[in-house]
This record gives sequence, structure tokens and C-alpha cells, in this order.
Amino acid sequence: MKKEYVKLVKLIDNVYEEENEEMINRWKRNVINSEVENGYCIDVRFDDIIVKEFNNNELDCVCVDVYDFMGSIGEDERFYIKNVLVYEDNEGNKWIENREDLFEF
Repeated sequence: MKKEYVKLVKLIDNVYEEENEEMINRWKRNVINSEVENGYCIDVRFDDIIVKEFNNNELDCVCVDVYDFMGSIGEDERFYIKNVLVYEDNEGNKWIENREDLFEF
């Protein structure tokens, strides 16, 4: 039976292409200063999150930290550990199971 999974991306790489260099550098500096540069988050760089169906035997469970983040205009984002199981496909992409409460803190 297939289930839906949502793609993750390294926090440090979670930047929009249309953002200017200053905004990108600010994001990366905040990720590094918060000591979460090895963490992952839901890939929100595009208009929609990336969802894909997998059978259980197509994914392996891996141990990586996943974070939610929140910030206000003029302040750095704050990062919050997300308690989820993370899976890896055969291409090295990281995924979490798609759930209704995916974006709740």
C-alpha cells in the first residue's frame, strides 16, 4: 500500500531563487548561527510542497533532525525541532509522511 510523503531539504538550502543575495545570506547566517545547518525542513521553496507516493519497501528510515521555523518581519527566524520519522529514498532524498497536522507547531 502506498502512502504520501513530503520532501525535505537541508535548512541551509531552503531559499527561493527570486530572493536577493542579502536575504539569502541573512537566512544562511541565521541557520549557521542557530547551529541547525545539518538539519532539514519541509521543502517550501516552490509554490507547492513536493508530495510523492512510496511503498514502505522503497524507503529506509534515517536519523536526521527536522525543524519548523517562524519569524517576523525584521527579525531572524526561530527554529523548532519537529518530532517526525524521516525516510530516505534510493536517490538520497529525505521525506516525511504527509499528515493533516504537518504545519502545526
